[in-house]
Amino acid sequence: MSIADLSSVLKIFGGAEITAKEQKSVYQEVLLMVLARASSSDSNIQPVEIETIQELIERETGKKVSNKDIRNEVVK
Repeated sequence: MSIADLSSVLKIFGGAEITAKEQKSVYQEVLLMVLARASSSDSNIQPVEIETIQELIERETGKKVSNKDIRNEVVK
């Protein structure tokens, strides 16, 4: 399951309890949301912003995310 699908975050807002393993997923999903949304604070997202987000997410979570995943999160 991709961190870009945000299923763990949605589970919390649905009122469900989460396990320690799911807490890790929530962290990864929220990290992607925050970084992607921060990059969209202006309307002109530069490739270097996407690359920086990818590097940060990989460093913090060990997972790789695609340009598409980041850009899709920006437009949500």
